[in-house]
Amino acid sequence: MRRGENKCCTYHKEDHEPLTARQPQRRTESNLSIRDLSTAAPAFARYTAWGRDLSGRHCVAKNWLDNTFVINHVIVIWTRSGCGHVVMNGHAHRCPKDYLAIYLPGMRQDLRTTNSEWDYCWWSIDGPLAAALVSGFGLRAGVHRAGAPPIELIDQLLGQIVRADRAGEIDASTTALALTTAAAKAVQASPGKQGDVLVAKARLLVHDNWQHVGFGIDSIAATLGVDRSTLSRHFRKEAGVTLIQYLISMRIQNAITLLRQSDLPIAEIASRCGYGDYGYFRRVFRQRMGLSPSEFRTVGPE
Repeated sequence: MRRGENKCCTYHKEDHEPLTARQPQRRTESNLSIRDLSTAAPAFARYTAWGRDLSGRHCVAKNWLDNTFVINHVIVIWTRSGCGHVVMNGHAHRCPKDYLAIYLPGMRQDLRTTNSEWDYCWWSIDGPLAAALVSGFGLRAGVHRAGAPPIELIDQLLGQIVRADRAGEIDASTTALALTTAAAKAVQASPGKQGDVLVAKARLLVHDNWQHVGFGIDSIAATLGVDRSTLSRHFRKEAGVTLIQYLISMRIQNAITLLRQSDLPIAEIASRCGYGDYGYFRRVFRQRMGLSPSEFRTVGPE
């Protein structure tokens, strides 16, 4: 397979030069074509739990080979038309129209085409909680049937992530989460996909009640009328993370957002995120983030 010039959109040399331990250089607005839009947020987020959001739309030619590199974020690639090949763990998988591919942190991103052009859109989510939340939504690494991508949300994100202010960052994070939710729903609804109903109900309960003090695995199991161990086993098998990890991720994600975008006392933030015991909240936060809540508010992420 040889490197092929991108015939559907402007060719950008920086996207095809050898890479060191960095991500490909981003395009600037001046050299974008309508068919090939890509942009990125600042180096890290200051106001939300997501570390950084990237997004783009591309159309590449036959016999195209992208640079490969190990990623440290979640990336979703959704095909609009044509067919690409994504390589994961040494195995190439077709990603045709109405299919999406998911890479998780630590995987090597490797994209290419053979005898077909490939029109696709993509977005990524960075940050310490991204992988756990995406897994909790039922999205796993691999290629999945999902239907047509939500182009309007992609375009919305493209317009938001160039704004390096508080409102733009929060808007971009909200849209990235909406895109990930849409992907999860599309994958679960696709023909041949039999999601675990029990797990879906458990996710819904977490989304509706994570902020309530006293809400936990026992209350979820009682509401669903199942044994706690049965519920935990089903959730981990279907989602790839434990139910308690998923609940903690939801709470810490929202605590990070409140720490960054409000001046609320930390004890009140703990309570708003479902922690009645500030000491316990502090221990859990430090375990996840490597800093206490007060230290995180002062210095932010490295």
